[in-house]
Amino acid sequence: MVGATGGLLGLGGLIGAGACAAPTAITVDIYTEVACEVEAEVSLTVSPELATLAEQAPSATSRGCLSAGRVGDVVIAPVDQNDKQLAYAVATRREAAPVEGCLETPIPADCILARRKLRFSPGEALRMRVDLRDACLGVDCPAEQTCVKGYCVSAEVSPEQCATTCDEGVLVGGEPPVRLTSDVLSTPQVVAHGERFVVAWAARGENGEAIVLRGLDPQFGLRGPEETLAAEGGALKAHRLGSTGERLGLFVMTEELRYMTLAGEGPPFAWSAQEVEGMRVLVGRGMPWSGRVYGTLLQAEPGVPAPQVVEKDWDAVEGVAPESRQFCQDDCNFMSVAWSGQAFGAAFSVEFNTPSCWWVLLPGDGEVRVDVRSPVSGVPGCVRGHLASLRSEGRWSYAYEASGARIFHARYDVYGNAIGEPTQVSRDDGLRSGHARTITTAEGAPLVFFTSGSSEVNPLFMARLDGESGAVVAPAMPVDGVFVEEDRYEVDLIGDRVAVVWLGRTEAPAVDAPADGAYVRVVAVPGGP
Repeated sequence: MVGATGGLLGLGGLIGAGACAAPTAITVDIYTEVACEVEAEVSLTVSPELATLAEQAPSATSRGCLSAGRVGDVVIAPVDQNDKQLAYAVATRREAAPVEGCLETPIPADCILARRKLRFSPGEALRMRVDLRDACLGVDCPAEQTCVKGYCVSAEVSPEQCATTCDEGVLVGGEPPVRLTSDVLSTPQVVAHGERFVVAWAARGENGEAIVLRGLDPQFGLRGPEETLAAEGGALKAHRLGSTGERLGLFVMTEELRYMTLAGEGPPFAWSAQEVEGMRVLVGRGMPWSGRVYGTLLQAEPGVPAPQVVEKDWDAVEGVAPESRQFCQDDCNFMSVAWSGQAFGAAFSVEFNTPSCWWVLLPGDGEVRVDVRSPVSGVPGCVRGHLASLRSEGRWSYAYEASGARIFHARYDVYGNAIGEPTQVSRDDGLRSGHARTITTAEGAPLVFFTSGSSEVNPLFMARLDGESGAVVAPAMPVDGVFVEEDRYEVDLIGDRVAVVWLGRTEAPAVDAPADGAYVRVVAVPGGP
C-alpha cells in the first residue's frame, strides 16, 4: 500500500517512506494558473487506486507559490516495495477556501482537480509535472480520467511514456485516425490557425458538393461544430486553405475560381466570397502568409501545354491580388510556394528529355522585382520536390524525390545557395518512395514526409532532421494508420503536434484497393535518440 508521513509541498516533502532497499521515488512537480497572490490551498492525496482517492485524507497541503506559477514539488514513495502502482490527485480552489471536498463527485464548481494513475517498477525514480489549469475549473471527469486543458482524458501513465518528459502531454499522445467523409473528391486541407488547426474537406450533400470546415485541437482532435460552404459553379475540383492567425483564406475551384475570407474563431465564421478575375485554376501546393499577403500559384487556363503559371500575392481581407509574377511558361509540374520570412519562393519540376527541378525566388513583400529562375543546385537526379521555410535567417528547406525513387533533403540560404550536402532520408529497401513534403518546427528542425510502396494507396513516412547539420535525428518511420493515395495529403504543425489530412485508408490495403475516404490524424513530432 501507499502510506503517508506528511510533508509540505514546496519543501521537498516525502510521502510514504520506503524501507531498506533503494526506494521507488515519484517526484511530483506542481504548477498552477491560479494567481499566486491568492495563496490558494493546494493538496496532494495518494491512494492505491483512482476509485478510492476520495476516501483518503490529503497527504500534503500548501499555500502560495515558490515562484511564478510553480507551487513546488513533493516525493511519493510506496511503503511496500512490492507495490506496482499508485494513484494520486492534486487539487486546488479558485479562491483561498480549503480544498476539502474537491475530490468529491460531482466536483465543486470552484475546484480544479488533476488525477494520475502510475504503473512503475520498484526502485525506479520518476519526475512528473502536474498543471492545475483554469480551463479545468469545475470540470467533472469520471474517476478513471483527469482534466487536461478542459477535456477529460485517461489518467493512467506508464513509465515508458515518461522516458523523456512526463507532463500532461503524455496523456494525450494523439487520437486514432478519424474519417471526415467517405467521398473521395478534392485533397483535404489543414492549416495552423492560432492555437488550433482548421481542417477543410470536400463532401457531397443534398444541395451538391461543398467544403466543410471544422476545428482540430492539437491534443484532443476534432472539436466544435462543422460549417458547410456550398461550392458554386459546378463540380468541385480543388481547394486551398490559408491562415493569417486571425482569419482564414479559402480558394474554391469549380468551373470558376472563388476566394473566400472567413473571420472569427468559428466555425461558424463570418465570411464573404468573390470570383477571381483572370484566373481559373489552382496549381501546386501551399498558401503561405507573409504577414501582409498570401502567396498563391494560379493559372489562367487548365490543361494547356504552356501553363503560364503566376504567383499572386493575395490580400487576406480585400480579396484582391496587388501583384502578379509569372515564372513558368514550360511544362511545369509538382509546384509549391513558401514564405521564408524574407521572400516568397516557388519550386517546380520541368519535363524535358529528363525531369529536372527548378525554383524561383520572389524577393520582397509587395514589391515587383526581377524574378530569379534557376535549377535547384546540389540535387542531382531530382525528379520533383517541395519547398518550405527553415525559419532561420530566410533559409529554405527542400525535400525531393531523386532518380531511383529515393527521398533527400537539402538546405539553402536566402539567396538559394546550397548549405552542405543533401541528406538521404528514405531507406534503400527496394520500395518506391515519392511525394515528399517538408515542414519545420519552431526550433528549426525539418520534418520530411513521403510515401513508400507500389499500391494504389501507400503508407506515409515521417523523419526529423537537425536544422543546423542536416543530419537525420529520427529515422523515417511509418505514421500509424495513414495510407495515402498518390500525393493526396497535407501536413501542418503546432508545437510538437503534426496534423495530417489525406485521401486514402487507415489500414494496409490490397495492392489495387482504392482510397475509401478523407481522414485526419494528429501525431507527435518524433524525438531523437
